[in-house]
Amino acid sequence: MLIFLLVFLTIYGSLHYYFYVKIKAAFALGFYPHLGIILFLAAMLLSPVAEHLFEGIGQLRAAKISAWIGYSWMGILFLFFSAALCLDLYRLLLHIGGSLLPIDATPLKPSARLVFLLPMALGVVIFIYGIFEANNLRVERVTIRSSKLSASISNFKIAQISDIHSGINHQKRIIDRTVAILKDESPDLLISTGDMFDSGDFDHAFDPLKSIEPRFGKFAVTGNHEFYAGLERALKCTREAGFIVLRGETAEVGGFLNIVGVDDPAGNYSHKNPKEDEAALLSSVPPDRFTLLLKHQPRVDVRSLGKFDLMLSGHTHNGQIFPFNLLVRPFYTASAGLLILAGGSQLYVSRGTGTWGPPIRFLAPPEVTIIEIVSAD
Repeated sequence: MLIFLLVFLTIYGSLHYYFYVKIKAAFALGFYPHLGIILFLAAMLLSPVAEHLFEGIGQLRAAKISAWIGYSWMGILFLFFSAALCLDLYRLLLHIGGSLLPIDATPLKPSARLVFLLPMALGVVIFIYGIFEANNLRVERVTIRSSKLSASISNFKIAQISDIHSGINHQKRIIDRTVAILKDESPDLLISTGDMFDSGDFDHAFDPLKSIEPRFGKFAVTGNHEFYAGLERALKCTREAGFIVLRGETAEVGGFLNIVGVDDPAGNYSHKNPKEDEAALLSSVPPDRFTLLLKHQPRVDVRSLGKFDLMLSGHTHNGQIFPFNLLVRPFYTASAGLLILAGGSQLYVSRGTGTWGPPIRFLAPPEVTIIEIVSAD
């Protein structure tokens, strides 16, 4: 935790310093405005820490206020940084071009004030739009053809939810909308691929999901945030919502479907997850049945290829706020959508149903995924 905190404060602090340099270059600030900006940036930098401190002493209202203000600022700052960096690159290209070519590029260079005001305005506008996008829950439909369905079932509907992150800023609207979609879709099976919880008050957040009763049940796996939020409490709430949590375990459904679920690697650091060998688990189930692998993070173990038909994951949020999806992609097998793998395996990565941190999404709308497995015959 100490290492994580140091890394977080270093990176996030650097973004605040970048903002400070830009505003200082844009305006001739007097002593008091200058001091006010420094104090504001220091407060925003430490607001995520303050949220956890307030929560730790039971001051949930103060924690919610700190989280809302701090994470809203985080979203605006991320957007500001992205836009300002683009302008800095533009200015650098003009400088290089002016050095190499016999032209005066000075009239094309934006002023220091414009370099600050334009990204700031874009950040605020996109943040406001992002609130609406985060609440615009979409249904993504995927069709998988398989010859492994039973003779009595020609198609099978799976609903996937992921990364709701219910917690200090309880996402009741998203949960209610999710339940409404699930009732309309009437899936045969409901899957949660982790991070249903975050810190704070979530004990009764998923009570509405109790009303969803697919004929083949509800299954879930842990995400990294289940370990951060408190594993035992998160497992208790998941099970009370009607889910069977698979932690390095397998289940058989309907005589034609294997479900294999593994813990998130975050459990390795807390020593709270069982020792498991994903490839061995997959080898232990009948290969003539359709095998569904549930794994929070979309990292494919090459030893597992060909041993599962479909892997369901989340975790990435597809970056949640563009252009951060570009940073997510190199670290995972896929950041969103359906990917065909070797050995007849496929991977689907959900963009997530809720949000983490900034209460916005930009060019990465939330989703409930409806996967129809249909007979290939």
